[in-house]
Amino acid sequence: MINYFRRLFTLMRENKLFSSIYIVGTAVAIASVTIVAMLFYVRIAPFYPETNRMRTFYMGTSHFMSEEENDMKTWFYSHKAVDECFRKLKNADVVTATLGNRNSCCIATAGDGEEFDACLNCTDCEFFRLYTYRFVEGHAFSKTEFEGGERVAVITDRVGHRVFGRESGFIGEPIKINNEVYRVCGVVEEASRLANNAFADVFLPYTSCSSYDSENPELPYYGDYTIKMLVSPAGQEEALRKELEEYVGRYNSYYPKLSGNDYEWVLGEAPRSFFQQGFDEGGGKRGNSIVWTVFGLFLLIAAALIVVPAINLSGMVAWRMEERLPEMGIRKAFGARRSQLLWQVLKDNFSLTLVGGVFGLVLAWVLMAVLRKMLLSNLFEMPTDTFIPGEVFFAPVVFVCAFCFCVVLNLMAAFIPAWLSLRRPIVKSMNETR
Repeated sequence: MINYFRRLFTLMRENKLFSSIYIVGTAVAIASVTIVAMLFYVRIAPFYPETNRMRTFYMGTSHFMSEEENDMKTWFYSHKAVDECFRKLKNADVVTATLGNRNSCCIATAGDGEEFDACLNCTDCEFFRLYTYRFVEGHAFSKTEFEGGERVAVITDRVGHRVFGRESGFIGEPIKINNEVYRVCGVVEEASRLANNAFADVFLPYTSCSSYDSENPELPYYGDYTIKMLVSPAGQEEALRKELEEYVGRYNSYYPKLSGNDYEWVLGEAPRSFFQQGFDEGGGKRGNSIVWTVFGLFLLIAAALIVVPAINLSGMVAWRMEERLPEMGIRKAFGARRSQLLWQVLKDNFSLTLVGGVFGLVLAWVLMAVLRKMLLSNLFEMPTDTFIPGEVFFAPVVFVCAFCFCVVLNLMAAFIPAWLSLRRPIVKSMNETR
């Protein structure tokens, strides 16, 4: 290993211009690929608290269609739908319902503390089974507290610090939320807004909200609840869908007649996987097609970012091989095989590629830190103060992607010019002048 690094430093010192350009070119290519990998990783990979992304399914919006009026009503689901249908599903390990989308709320201490806006999520106990929030104090609201509609709240550690002005000891403290006093029952470690399905600053039992069980008499399952489900692998998705189709059939055979209209519940593409939820903008694609679309797009972008640098570096390697032809001719004359010489050239260039790859990773982290606000606001429509989790910055899959592209870049840039040069006859190689 020591001899390897000695040879690497010697190679860089003897060919400063070639080595510098090669390393810089590699660093830029690897940095570009790494940034793209990070951006895709944020969208598809599990990280706190959305560690169950691959098993999470979403009901999305509800669709109620009337053939008589040629009309479709689209919104979310009612509390009646949650209790009569979704809570009873046998093929879902966890079912959680959230009242409305994330709303803004006004928070202050129970006294005369300064008020500030925060993100509110009115949900149920199952939410904390689906999303693996880490509790630094206390616990989630219990089933008894939820069913009793008690005014309890789970807050993030950042909200606790801001409201109470200390680092801990928030359990049991009163907190004002929208001018109503709640009791803090749990404190969770704050998540990144990039976990957009789970993120909130404050979590309340939706049973503590007024009119949480209101319904539309004409459309009993039409309401303000969003539904998320945790589904086991190995084909349970299809079983869940068939079970939901049975509930749809029961609804359509009973409620339209009861309400006096012909609006029927249309299941459509629900339940939708995480891939569909994150990448399919209502295009109707399902399951594996979304997975291949996502990874196909990633590979296409990565290939575009690596082919151009590889062509440029290949030209440099060809120029360098022209300079080394006399050396190669002499080594051939002393019995060196073409495969040995080719392997030596590839190994030397791969050493430079690895150095460039390390600089590329560092450059990617620096660029992500500097350009974070622009990337978050333009690509993810997130507030500029959103932080990127360390699990994304230092994800093993990102390192693996970067290393693989280092290998590909080295092979593309060095193999062909080296192989063509080494095919020349020994005499011609030895007669080449610098």
